[in-house]
Amino acid sequence: MLLVLKVFLKKYPRLFGRLLFALLVEGGLSAVSVLSLIPLADYIIDPALLKSSQITKYIASIFNLLAVNINFWTLGGLFIFLNLIKNIADIGTRALIIKTKYEIIQGLFKEYLKCFFSARWEFFNNNDQGKLLNSLNGEMNTIGDAIGNLALCLAQCFQFIIYLAVPIFLYPKLTLTGMGLAIILSAPFLFAQKYSYRLGFVNTITANKLMLTLSELITSSRLVLSFGNQDVGIARYIKEFKEHVSVTFKSQLLGIAVIKIYQPLGMLSIILAIGIASSQGILISELAAVMWSLLAAIPILASILQGGVAVKNFLPSYHNLELLRKSALTFSEKKNGAEFKGFNEEIWLNNINFKYLNGYLSLENIEIKIKKGEMVALLGESGAGKSTIVDVILGLQAPYSGEIYIDKIPLKNYSINSYRKKIGYVPQDPQLFNCSIKENLLWANDCASDLEVLNAIRLSNSESFIKNLPDGIETIVGDRGAKLSGGQRQRIALAMALIRKPSLLILDEATSALDSESELDIQNAVEGLRSEMSIFIIAHRLSTIIRSDRLYVIHQGRNVESGTYDELKNLADSRFSKMLITQSILN
Repeated sequence: MLLVLKVFLKKYPRLFGRLLFALLVEGGLSAVSVLSLIPLADYIIDPALLKSSQITKYIASIFNLLAVNINFWTLGGLFIFLNLIKNIADIGTRALIIKTKYEIIQGLFKEYLKCFFSARWEFFNNNDQGKLLNSLNGEMNTIGDAIGNLALCLAQCFQFIIYLAVPIFLYPKLTLTGMGLAIILSAPFLFAQKYSYRLGFVNTITANKLMLTLSELITSSRLVLSFGNQDVGIARYIKEFKEHVSVTFKSQLLGIAVIKIYQPLGMLSIILAIGIASSQGILISELAAVMWSLLAAIPILASILQGGVAVKNFLPSYHNLELLRKSALTFSEKKNGAEFKGFNEEIWLNNINFKYLNGYLSLENIEIKIKKGEMVALLGESGAGKSTIVDVILGLQAPYSGEIYIDKIPLKNYSINSYRKKIGYVPQDPQLFNCSIKENLLWANDCASDLEVLNAIRLSNSESFIKNLPDGIETIVGDRGAKLSGGQRQRIALAMALIRKPSLLILDEATSALDSESELDIQNAVEGLRSEMSIFIIAHRLSTIIRSDRLYVIHQGRNVESGTYDELKNLADSRFSKMLITQSILN
């Protein structure tokens, strides 16, 4: 726990320094407000103040200096005023704690997201979506609450020390007796922290499963509805929900039980101490201040114990995030390197081999060249490795061995992000954002002019359907583009790729949902861009590949044939010829 606290203090010294200053001010005001009770109690017992405490005499001298009458109302007013100021300072401190909490959460979000998105695609591929979503949402909230509790514990520790300083100054023996008893009674509650950690660990696991189930249910809504399995999906989620609630209920109840059970025990220790010391001739006014301080200190001590339980509960959440961060670092991409501005000759995949973490060799000795201004097509059965090749070209997956060369310069010599910014990528299942068509295009290229936006729409053959939409280019497309048809989504995705003016355009079955006429229009538009960019296509339709300059046939992770369409078509007993006969490429 101390190591975690040290990490946060090191990361956010300014925030904790600011909070420390506020706590010192509040602590001083708390001490003064407690001491202001003594002259009021003295006056109530003896209005003549003949047997008053030294503190009362000091206050009286200040009143005389300021020509203020000493009476019940002025002393009572002083007590109320100082407590009001103390409470205002307490509100300010709590506000600062909340602000500190959210500033730290913001910093953590930024740190972890930056770390995650500095990793290759393998990191996201190897961690289920539920775990990532829960870690960045549920677990981050748990950490935020714990940071708030941690800061509150720090504040309460200061308050506790101040409330003890006054009675220790007045009657150290009585105070130490009372607090000794209170601490002894608190010992059993320390074991609750170990139980809280175990609950926190299980709570993290069940929360990850719950978020995964919910994510799958929502993202698979079309499939769920199509199969008529709504009740099955909901029942599965409710099952996970009940398991999570069972654990989080115990965790929350434990925190409440600690403070509720300890408070009366702590007060018992104070009453016993005062009862023992009452026969020792203590001034009633000072005894009132001591009792006020100790009774105020006991709830604070109970809150500190509760905060300790809450902080222990957060540790599994923090450890879960740290494991993800370390995992992301193992897949970290190289961000530095020369800026990529395009290529003049070719992109060459030289003897590429790729293995997944389970050891499965997905690609073996892949040799592909994409020359400047050429259209290259990639063919193969499902599972042949075509998508993996695209991932390697995009730099999303790192080859086990082999190298990608760009004009004879290794890709690893370039900044990977500057390289990707020169690639237009259109996946088979396009991903659109829940905003307008125009905003989606500007997300792809935020420097694009209105003319470039319209040109990208024209090249992707999207003009006609956009004109018929209620708000035209300002139409909101819905979550993942749900308000558009499959073909319309693909055309917008193509426009997003073209607006980047890429050096390389990758079309991964990007025209599969288009009718023949729309596909032909796009092919004509794309072919006119050959002088400006190279085209890399994964397709099955004959109309898509027939215009390609070179075809590569992939079979079981190896490129078994390559050549022009005519060369492969006339090649006797070739894999390509068999595909022409058996695959939908004839359509």
